Amino acid sequence: MDKLQIVTSFFIMVLTSVSSAQVRPFGTGVISNQNIGILSNPSTVFPSNTPYGVFGTSTTWGACDHPNNLLPNYNYDIYIPPTYDGTEPYGLITFINSGNNGGLIGQWIPVLDAKKIILIAGDNIGNSIPVNTRIGVAWAAVHRMKELLNIDTNRIYTSGNSGGARTASALAYIYSE
Repeated sequence: MDKLQIVTSFFIMVLTSVSSAQVRPFGTGVISNQNIGILSNPSTVFPSNTPYGVFGTSTTWGACDHPNNLLPNYNYDIYIPPTYDGTEPYGLITFINSGNNGGLIGQWIPVLDAKKIILIAGDNIGNSIPVNTRIGVAWAAVHRMKELLNIDTNRIYTSGNSGGARTASALAYIYSE
């Protein structure tokens, strides 16, 4: 192999590996107060398999706006492990706080890093916000992050604290998929 073939092969390998990685629109680490934009494909959000879907009618919680009406109005606190480069799917956890801040818990960072999990937590969706909106903001974020990052769809979780934990358990029941 001559030098030109070696250099050409090297550049092809580099370009191939770069093109196979998914773009990181936010970088990595702690990202605070970030708007994640609207869904590119709004049909990715499906009605619930229960009678309590927040994007339709519900006698329990009421109806919630379409995700693309929610997403532009809410910001998120996000944690993306520094090892994320888009070539490997990472898990995702949406966190619902009882307070109005997103609620990144510093003690979770080593676990998120070790288990390769991205965290997203909506700001201003604390206990004073209607449950259907809190669920809608968290569920819409899951679908938007699936569009933006390489997410392992078998490792999507929800969590919260206090009233956020109750909301997260309702989200898990209503949208178990």
